[in-house]
Amino acid sequence: MKHERWMIAIIGVIAACASQPAQSKALPETVRPPLRSAQECEGVRAPPGDPKTIAGYEQPQESRMVMPTRLETVPARARNVPITLRLRVNTQGKVDSTVITGVSDSASVRMLRKLVSGYEFLPAVYQQCAVADWTELQMTLH
Repeated sequence: MKHERWMIAIIGVIAACASQPAQSKALPETVRPPLRSAQECEGVRAPPGDPKTIAGYEQPQESRMVMPTRLETVPARARNVPITLRLRVNTQGKVDSTVITGVSDSASVRMLRKLVSGYEFLPAVYQQCAVADWTELQMTLH
């Protein structure tokens, strides 16, 4: 699975991250072609539909996981449940919107939003321009 390394890291961190200082884990660097200037990219948006099959499009790629200083214990109702995180990554590589499915209680949603707030991405690229787009991570918490 594409995001398998993230799922393993998230599960381990949630299990062990009670009161440790914030940690940052850089992932293997992804090489991207040089981007055009902001002026040249004005008005360029991610293609509609499923852009994965469109030439010149690259999905957002994870680049850094920064764990919060404190992470609550995983609520029992969120354990061993398939969870999907849809993350909108802006042109600077920051998560600016999160849609969580698989859990609905406020404690679990709050914990997951806090967890992804420290993620950094290489933004999606279309026509050699950084574009905001959605990516998806799937996980199960233990």
